[in-house]
Amino acid sequence: MASSSDMNSAGSVSANLNSVPPLSSSNFSLWKMKVETALCCMNKDLALYKDCPKEPGLESSAKELQAYEDWQQSNRACCLVMLSAVLMSIHYTHTAKAEISDTIRKFSTIKYRGDSDIREYVQEIVNLVEKLKALKVVLPDDYLVHHVLTSLPTQYSQFE
Repeated sequence: MASSSDMNSAGSVSANLNSVPPLSSSNFSLWKMKVETALCCMNKDLALYKDCPKEPGLESSAKELQAYEDWQQSNRACCLVMLSAVLMSIHYTHTAKAEISDTIRKFSTIKYRGDSDIREYVQEIVNLVEKLKALKVVLPDDYLVHHVLTSLPTQYSQFE
């Protein structure tokens, strides 16, 4: 059974890793600072600021062996944290692109069928447009108006 210090340590590691944002083309400085902070809090940042000690040989002291092993362990942790953060960025980007594509598809194919209140229909379009804005996709107002008007049935043609 894991001790409470092991669980606290695991919780601390998780909290530190969760604080690292997905890497993007506009946030490298923040991402780097968060990665360094997470590694520091986990006491695994040795490889970031010290060169790798020479590989110990048969004549190496216990201190030299320990320094080499500490650096190797730190280096593995650094690589894993950075890899994890980069993979998370790729997943985040892929997920955002899929969400954008899905929302644009819904917006492009939406038609008022007359089976609900026109206000609900317009609200559904507004919600899709707001979702696109949140995903940093902004459609011109002229296009939005045109699309809404052309998606209405002929009984609303006086609005065109």
